[in-house]
Amino acid sequence: ASDDEAMKRFLRESRITASLRSPHTVSVYDCGSLTDGTLYLAMEVLSGRSLADIIRDEGPLPVDRICRMARQICLSLEEAHASQLVHRDLKPQNISVEAIAPGVEHVKVLDFGLAKPLHDDNLTLTAAGQLCGTPVYMSPEQIQCQPVSAASDLYSLGVVLYEMTVGRP
Repeated sequence: ASDDEAMKRFLRESRITASLRSPHTVSVYDCGSLTDGTLYLAMEVLSGRSLADIIRDEGPLPVDRICRMARQICLSLEEAHASQLVHRDLKPQNISVEAIAPGVEHVKVLDFGLAKPLHDDNLTLTAAGQLCGTPVYMSPEQIQCQPVSAASDLYSLGVVLYEMTVGRP
């Protein structure tokens, strides 16, 4: 909380995530700061594993499993994009997969900390020209510090799908 910009980013991430209602996006119930300045975030408890751990432990995944997971990731992104939000850091570490039953998995996208509201031209929490995201998953326009769009997230999803298919980025 001593870093004012970090506090603003934290509260922004919390509010952005809390506004999303897809069953495939992590739920945030409350956020704020206590009187002593301590920041808090109350969100759902996830009992799944990160997609990164699954890829690391299982290697290349079967195509039918990839398709089921991809559909759920797309449903989360669809809502974010309809709300004029671009995630900007979609990667296997930010995707949780919970085994519901044999062969049935529930996927959630999390960590909207770098999400960018496309309609907010006055957003100053990330400086113009500042590189934000995980480079291996970033779209060309994001790498070049150019304006991002929903297509930027879809590029990142393509990199994730490739990694799921071959077991490495």
